[in-house]
Amino acid sequence: MINTPDDEWHLHHDTYAAVQDAASRIGCPICVELVKRIDEFTPSSSSDNRTCIKYGFIKVDPDYRIVDLKVDESDNYPSSTDFRWHLIRVSGIEYDKHLASLHHVCLNTPPSSTGDPDVAALARSWLDECQREHTTCYNGSPDYYPPRLLDLNESVPRLVTTEPLIEQRRINGPYATLSHCWGPNPQFLTLTQDNIHQLQQEIPIPNLPATFGDAISFCRQLNLQYLWIDSLCIIQSGDNSQDQSLHLPKIPAIYRNALLNISAAHVASPTEPLFSARNPQAIKPILLKNEYLLISDSFLEDEPFHSPLHRRAWVLQERLLSPRVVHFGRNQVFWECSEWNKDAMRSETFQGGLPRKLGLDKEFDLPDFQSTEKEDADEAMSVLVSEYSDCKLTYPDHDKLVAFAGIAEHFSRVCGDEYVAGLFLREFPDALVWIVLIPPKSRPEYRIYRCPSWSWGN
Repeated sequence: MINTPDDEWHLHHDTYAAVQDAASRIGCPICVELVKRIDEFTPSSSSDNRTCIKYGFIKVDPDYRIVDLKVDESDNYPSSTDFRWHLIRVSGIEYDKHLASLHHVCLNTPPSSTGDPDVAALARSWLDECQREHTTCYNGSPDYYPPRLLDLNESVPRLVTTEPLIEQRRINGPYATLSHCWGPNPQFLTLTQDNIHQLQQEIPIPNLPATFGDAISFCRQLNLQYLWIDSLCIIQSGDNSQDQSLHLPKIPAIYRNALLNISAAHVASPTEPLFSARNPQAIKPILLKNEYLLISDSFLEDEPFHSPLHRRAWVLQERLLSPRVVHFGRNQVFWECSEWNKDAMRSETFQGGLPRKLGLDKEFDLPDFQSTEKEDADEAMSVLVSEYSDCKLTYPDHDKLVAFAGIAEHFSRVCGDEYVAGLFLREFPDALVWIVLIPPKSRPEYRIYRCPSWSWGN
């Protein structure tokens, strides 16, 4: 297969049974992966009817080709279904700093869990390099702290107030934030008027949902003493209007000044663990004849931006404002920061960065949020409004523009313009010409006034 000419289709196997045989008897790494991928789409009872698998190559450069495998139409299989791999010559990757680490990754077996200390050590190395070398990554104000934080210094965490006149011990050192889904019917421990004094004494780990407990463990592995979690640092029930009024305007600054954001990307509810067990081979490139690396683009599916978390409207702001993000996907951990997002995103597979030329990272792309050019800001604002409008809000009546406020504040500062109800004054009247690409099936009746009808926020 490796020496096949480009831009031609060739028969790989004429029956599914032949693919299975090559996978089980010969141990062909391509067929092993192909059987696994096909089985995800088709019930095992109809295996014998899945037939005729072709392959072809697309040449990108002398050392890099894309392998397309196409399964022909059958009664039980969708037509024109493609699986794609990337074939890279080992001798040709050293010139590319993003690919140079791949050879090392394929020769070593990754840990069987994203909670393994080796994964935390890798994230720590990315963090240290970012702080040391990245001039465009904001390190936050050392004097800024949210009104409340979780102190992880003792064996049992506790809630602390960061005002020095209230807290006896001075807060010192950076903090991390956690982005998470609340789930459909939140029943987990949150901060209330009734338990605030108890949580200031201790927060036993067994009382916390799994995501929060794992996030605390990860912070400790990174030697971070403080963690901000919205549901444990803002009063969530009772007469909480005063507390909400104090904290909500500060949320953009809370994420902007954090050293790191921990993104529970694959988790639909805090009751699910942040760390996940995995098949280490799923994120490991295949080495063919010690000459070629074969990388399936399947490792990016649902990782991490097709995930439950990134359908939340609040999270777009949290991701953009945070100087650095560690995304916990279902099968591996990803790293994002301002410097690396210009060029490549890192992951456990691509520890040196995911190169743009592979075309695997289209889901990662966001406009240049850090640019100070007005033209860039105009384009970025337009893209982000579209992205944001496609996300979900639990309380759209109240939060539709509130959850976008940090993004708007940033662009207002960059452009030196006044922001009004989702739009900038200098863009009037053109800004009034917007459309809804996919109209809702029904228009809900809002109970409170949100903004004028001419704004996209309505």
